[in-house]
Amino acid sequence: MRLLCPEPQNFSDRAREVAAAHLEADFEPLNQAQFDRLAPEYDAVMVRFSTRVGGHVMGRRSRLKAVLSPTTGVDHIDVKAARGRRVKLFHLGDQSKFLRGVNATAKLTVALILALTRKLPQAARAVLDGRWDVAPFRGHEVAGKTLGIVGYGRLGSKVARTARAMEMDVLAYDVRPRRLAARGTRGGLP
Repeated sequence: MRLLCPEPQNFSDRAREVAAAHLEADFEPLNQAQFDRLAPEYDAVMVRFSTRVGGHVMGRRSRLKAVLSPTTGVDHIDVKAARGRRVKLFHLGDQSKFLRGVNATAKLTVALILALTRKLPQAARAVLDGRWDVAPFRGHEVAGKTLGIVGYGRLGSKVARTARAMEMDVLAYDVRPRRLAARGTRGGLP
């Protein structure tokens, strides 16, 4: 089987090694137009969010049998077309046990909150520009502040847990109100 990966820079060396050990793999940085032209000649494609896998690459003359995407969301893949053409879709959306141990997105969210409240981007820019004046970059404490979270699933609840550890108050909204009660969070929106 032939595999096309149009964004090899977005995959680890190990991921590329595993794919190459089992498939005839082409790891070639491609733009969207190049991918759209070449993908139908391959049995499988391996993508992240930088590449859209539209229905046109799964047409009648396409050899495509599988789309591999180590993502939870599949907004970048035409799922309806894949089902219609019997193209198998491999992604992480249904791997809830595995995903419970993945914290990177929640950690990044908290890091960005801290970076903004402590004015880190502005301070870093000043240092790079050769200025060192701490007065304009005094930030704010997060303790005692209220964090609003919309969506209280796996990621929202992890962010809330960290926010509480930093002594923040948490208000959350979720379309499934039972999620809030089950995790001891009060809802903030009707």
